[in-house]
Order: sequence, then structure tokens, then C-alpha cells
Amino acid sequence: MLVTLVALILIAIPSASVAAEDSNFSLSLQIDEPTIEDWYIAGDALTINLAIINLGNADSLISNPTCPVALLAHDALGNLLYDSLQDSTCRQQSRGTDFAAGEQIEWANIEWDFKDNSNEWINSGDITITVSVPETGLSSSFDIQWQSPLFLGDGIEIQLTPAQTQSGTYDSANPLFVSIQLVNLGEETIADKDCRIQIKAKQNESIIHNKLTNLRCANNQEVISQFEIINLGWLEWNFEGAESGNILIEIGFAGQQLFSNFSLDYSDLGSPLYPQLLGNNSPLVTELFLSHPTGPNGIVITGTGDSLGFSSTYTNTHVEDLFFSFQNTCRMEIFVLNQRGNIVYDSRDNRECRALNVDHILEENEMLTFTHADWGMTDRQGCNILTGDYLVVVESDELRVHASALFHHVDDGSGQICNAEEGDTPINISTEVQESNNGYSVGVSLLSEVDGIGLYFNGPCKVIVSLSSIDGEQHFGEYFELCGADQSQLQYVISSENLFEIGQINISMTEGENTVLEPGEYEITLTLNSWPYAEEKIIVDWNNNSIEEDDFQTSSDDIGSEGIPSNSQIVSGSWSYITTESGGCWILNTNSQQLLLTDTSALSNWQPEPHLSGTYGVLSNANVWSECSTWENSISVITIYDETKPPVENNQEIDNNAEVSDAPSVIEEYAPVAISAITSVSVLSLLLVTIVSNEAWRIPASQFGLTIIGLIGRTHETTDGRYQRGRLMGYLTANPGCHFRALMGALSMSNGQITHHLKVLEEEDNLWRRKDGRLVRYYPATISFNTPEDELPIPALTPDPNSLQGKILRLLDHDGEMGTYPTQSDLADRLEKSQQLISHHLRTLQKYGLVEKTRGGLKHRYHLTKEAVFLLNNVRP
Repeated sequence: MLVTLVALILIAIPSASVAAEDSNFSLSLQIDEPTIEDWYIAGDALTINLAIINLGNADSLISNPTCPVALLAHDALGNLLYDSLQDSTCRQQSRGTDFAAGEQIEWANIEWDFKDNSNEWINSGDITITVSVPETGLSSSFDIQWQSPLFLGDGIEIQLTPAQTQSGTYDSANPLFVSIQLVNLGEETIADKDCRIQIKAKQNESIIHNKLTNLRCANNQEVISQFEIINLGWLEWNFEGAESGNILIEIGFAGQQLFSNFSLDYSDLGSPLYPQLLGNNSPLVTELFLSHPTGPNGIVITGTGDSLGFSSTYTNTHVEDLFFSFQNTCRMEIFVLNQRGNIVYDSRDNRECRALNVDHILEENEMLTFTHADWGMTDRQGCNILTGDYLVVVESDELRVHASALFHHVDDGSGQICNAEEGDTPINISTEVQESNNGYSVGVSLLSEVDGIGLYFNGPCKVIVSLSSIDGEQHFGEYFELCGADQSQLQYVISSENLFEIGQINISMTEGENTVLEPGEYEITLTLNSWPYAEEKIIVDWNNNSIEEDDFQTSSDDIGSEGIPSNSQIVSGSWSYITTESGGCWILNTNSQQLLLTDTSALSNWQPEPHLSGTYGVLSNANVWSECSTWENSISVITIYDETKPPVENNQEIDNNAEVSDAPSVIEEYAPVAISAITSVSVLSLLLVTIVSNEAWRIPASQFGLTIIGLIGRTHETTDGRYQRGRLMGYLTANPGCHFRALMGALSMSNGQITHHLKVLEEEDNLWRRKDGRLVRYYPATISFNTPEDELPIPALTPDPNSLQGKILRLLDHDGEMGTYPTQSDLADRLEKSQQLISHHLRTLQKYGLVEKTRGGLKHRYHLTKEAVFLLNNVRP
């Protein structure tokens, strides 16, 4: 269709065609459209009717009659795919063709079947076609889309997962999101990485939507291994042209028989309140931003312990002012989808969308920004989210606009353990047990109770072996065997018919290093570090006569030779912890390089320590957390050969979680910042006021800090993480019930720092948490966890009512309840202050997200944000 339109334009407006320099002649192309919409597939032919038009007075065109026309095809990178004259013999001839003034002569017909000069199909993709008349300088170019035939075998399947919606229904207020995965149940196959996915929608036997998308058929992957799952990404459709009723969605490879489909019931809610804001030409541009920067591959990467912040913006891209209003407090809301289409986080959970009437007027290029609460990367069940790709969507039900962004999360395995407690696992471990010289050799395979279940290895594939007595009363040890590197960080599909081979696992029937177990029955438990969780128990009747003492002797030359993937390496070095702006990074310093640690899931209960040194078996790892993207070489530690802990000096315990702190003294940091007493990230100056007003806390302070919970001054060790946790506990003791952002703002810590320290303090039972609506509040252990909710203290987040900013907030709160919104001039008159002073404080309050301005007529009017209303309404008198 698009190509035809281009051809019609060329015919209707000849001057748009490319003509030879200083010539009155121009080309006119008429192109036959493909048999299906917008793109060509095998069986189609590109047919071009070429005419030459004389735009001036009578003239003669000199050309070569042996090669009247040429066709060239290039890919998107400019590589030549086809040349119609490559195998032709163009003799050195010339001929003049006379044209009357304004005459058009039909010059040639061209047909191409999309094969190269070797008679092979060209690769899929965007193709630029150039048609020219040799030796005349006349040429014209246009673009087409081409889908090459694919020969993928019978084992390839497409799996579609329509995403959950917040309302549970599909309607015109929200788009449809579909997660697409490619699964290979057959032999290893080759894919066309430039092929694109097609989406088609049918309603009442009519096709209402049929497009090629930007999703690649194999996500730029050319080889698909047996049983492998490839996440192709998310498709989005806004239900253009749909009516209320059932819709059939088909998604697959264009021109192939490889399609999958599903149906849904759709409701058309009618025209929105502001229909001019919809569509590709909307004057309101909506954008979503994630707090983590993008990694080296252009994708945001998060890890266990991170928190993720969101902000969204509206920008008026038109010259005219743009007016719109909101009727409730849920103006721009966030939800997060996992690869299975499930909502794992929704900012509307446990939160009421209260009635609110706020008008907004955006001038040209003016931006309205919404800052959303940080998310702790836990799902609706309270478990850490699993490793995988996630889609973040910000939407406004009232305006019917939205934006989305992707991020990749790397879980340390805790999410798997948490979810596995539900006991719902469709994966079975199949074993073949044979006696060996020192125990047993077990062949491990996987089988599914449900066809097409996805299997994911979170880190290097390993089988954890646990050995115990038959009655379970005695436990003789636990260790692991690596499955090999082929399963590392990959996804596979398991069926009820095909065994998925893990490999041979050697089980030594010993306790400790070389104590042979007595003959008898034993229980062996095999656990796989996969999601879904898989476990198998084996009962063996053990006879130890076959074990020789020499079987336990290991040569130093054999280190790492058994159970270690072939692409592993042995490195030696010492550990250091480096703090960044958004978190911290563990670095193994060797003689030649610095290696970033990103995975320890192959080891149980091991973490590095500052200055700890040793020799380790490691695997190269592609995952790099965004806050550690400075280091390009990342590793997974899979084996520890030897370690040396640093000496303890002066009987002082070494802190395993030490951090570098360049923070200024507490007085220097807090005293000047009086305005932050009313911000949503809590009150820096409130800490000083609270401590000074409490006799139990009033102790000397100096330029090196002030005393908090028995920690007098700042320690001489700049890497002492206990200092930061002392500050945190001191502030919580003075302000019990603070939420995450309040603590982060009051103590000037990054997301990564405060998340780490809260986790350590919680594990040490020094504090506990409780969810309060959209917030999580923290309390010191001196307050009982069993305290009734209505008796729990809430920190005083209200500003001093005598301060000017406090008076401004109270006036705006009062006027907002009355449905009126004062101007800057109104506030200056009522507070008897200059407009310049009021303007300064209004800008400060806007900076901290407590005040918004909207245009009413020729003036800006001010009102409280929902965060400010929340803070003011939750303060106890």
C-alpha cells in the first residue's frame, strides 16, 4: 500500500521524480502492490512499469538500447543484494529518442522475484530499490519490506501470552500487550535474524489490523538450540478499528504457516474526554523513565536488593496551549509485567483513587512531571521477582495515553526459593543410578507433567546433592555438581515426551572429606537450581566395599577437572567493595585485571569480604548491573579452592559490608537544609531538631559528626559500614515509622546503600517493617512487632507551622478543600510578603514535589500534590 502511494505521488507530481542534471526528462514509476498488505513474500514479484516524461520543450534523449533499464537492490546497511545488469552484456551503443514537449513514453517493464544473482532468496528486511536508465543520469529509488521464506523444521512453535490488565478486562482505555516466545522442540535449526513478526486481528470475519512489527523472528539470533526458548519481546496494539465483541489475534512469521492465535472479548468505551490527545499525531507526548541507567547493551539491568524508581512526563509539542484535567488522584499510574504476562507490581494496589479535580494548562514545550514511589522489586506475594525481562507501563485511564519501557532483572536465587515454597512444580527429575568406585553415578534428565513448560537456569546450571539417613535424622553433608556451561543463563522448554538431558552426576558416599559411610540404606536428594523448582529423592542400599583409600587422593594438577565447565578459569586475587552513586560493586582484584562479581548462586551461603583473598573457579558472565557498568569483565564464582581472611587488628571485628563514605559531618549536612522538613523524602533538619529537643540524645557534636546510638563520632575506618547503620538506627529511633524514601532523603543515602543496610539490620533483628498503603514503614526493634497498628507512632513530617513554607502549604491545603487555587500574588497578599520571596519558596516546594501549578486564564494557580496531601493528612496532632 505504502509503495503504491509513493508511485502514485511520483506520477501525479512528476517534479518529485529524480531527473538528470540540466535535463528536462524525469522518470515515472508505477509499482504493482504486493498480494498482502505493505510487504512482499515468496511468490510475489516486484513489477515496475517505467515511463520517461519530457517536462520541457521538444528534445531528444540519448540512451543505450542494449541496456534500457537497470534495477539495483540494497539492504538497510547499503550492501548490494541484486544487480540486474551483473550478468548482462551491455554493448557500447547509443540511440536518440525524440520527445515532444510534455510527452510521456512507456520505456520498460521490470519484474524481480527477490532472488540474488546466484538465484538464492535475499535476506528479509527493508530493501531500497533503485531504478535507472543507464548513461542518462535518470534514476529513482523507493523502499519496500521483504520477508524471505524460512525453513525452520517442524519443532518450532510460537507461544503467546496476553498480559493481565488492571481491570481484568480488555477495553479502549488501555492497549493490548502480548508477550511472544519462540520455542524449538525439534533439532537445532537456523533462523533468519532479519525476519519480522506479523500481527493480524480479525473481527466478524474481517481483517481489521494487519502489520509487520519491529520484533525480529528470532531476536537477532541465527541458531536456535533444541528445547531452547527465545523471548522475542512485547507486542502492543491499541485496538484501532475494533468494535465491541470478540477479536481473534494471530501472530507469527509473515508468509509462513508458523502462527499462533488467541481470542479476547473487547469493549469499546466510546470517545474519551480528550480525543485530540489520542493517536500518532497527539500534541501530548508521554514518556517513561527508569531510575537505573542503561547497561552496555542498551537495556536497564537490575539485581536483587535494588529498588527501581519511575518518573513520567507529559510534554506539549504543539504551539497552542494544551488543556486537560484529572478527576481523581490516580493520574499517572505504573504497573509491571513479567514474561508470563502477569502483573507483579501495580502502584494502585492497596490504594484508593480518591476524587480530585485538577486542571492543567501546558504551554508550548512545557513539561508536566510525575515522580512515582520506588519499587522494591518484589511481586504481589512478597517474593523477590525472578530473573527475566520485564515491561513497565505508565498509563492514564482518563486521558487514555501511556508509555512503556523494558528492563532485565537478575535474581540471586532468593526469588526462586520463595516461589518454590508454594510446592507447585510441574518438573520431574528422572534418574538412572549406577554404582561407581566411590559411590554412585546418576544420570539426570528432566520431564514435565505439562507440555510446553518453560525452564530457566538462574546462573550456571547445578545439581545440589544432599545426603542423609533413611529416617532423615542424620545429615551427612551437602555439595553441588555443575551441569556444564551449555545451560548457563538460558531458557528451555520441557515436554512430557522428550527427556531433557542434564548429564551424569557423581555422588560420593562419604561424610566430610574422606570418611566412608557405613553400609546401609541412605536417602539422596537432588535439587536443580532452575525455575520451576525441581527435586528428586533416591533411596540407595549402600555397600562400601568398593571404595579404596586412594580414591580420595587428589593431585593438584586435577583441580577443577571434575564437574567444572570447560570454559571456566581459575583466578587468584583479593576482594574489595566499591560504592557507586546508585549502589555498590564487589571487585576481585587480580594481578592483571579487575573482575566484577555478578553471581554467587553456585555456592551456598558464601559472600566475599573486603581484603579477603583466595583462588577461585569462575565463569565469564554477561550480566552487568547498571550501577557497576564501569567494569566490563564480570564473573560468576562457582568454586573456592582456598581463601585467606584478613587479619583482625586491635580485636576489632571486620565488617563484611563495609562501604566508602565521603559524607560531610552531620551538622554540616543537616543544619542548612531547613526546607527539607516538609519534603516527601523526609526532613534533614528534623533530625537535628529532634535530637536537640530530647535530653537522652543531646550530646556533643563536632565537625566529624554527632553521636548516634552509642556511636561516638565517625570511626577512623572510612570503609566501616557500621557507621552508616548507626546513623540509620539513630534516625529510626528518633523517627519510628519512617518510610524508605524518607530515610533515603534524611540520611543522603543512595537506593543501593540504604537497601543493603536495611537488609542487614533486619536480618540482625534490629528493626522490622510494616506495609502502610503504598508505603513500607520501618520501626526499631525497641518497638514491639505486636504493637496494634493504631498505636504505632508516625513520624512528624509536618513543617514548622511558623515557617513561611509551612504557612504556604497550610493555605494551599485549606484552599484546596474549598476548591479554590490561589495565585502567587494572592499568596503574597495574604501572607504579607513580597512576590519575589513567595516565588522563591514556591519554586522550592515544586522542586520537592509538594506543589504544582496550573494555568487558569492568564495566571498560574498553585495547589498541593497528592504526596503533600498524603503527608499533611497523616500527621498526628
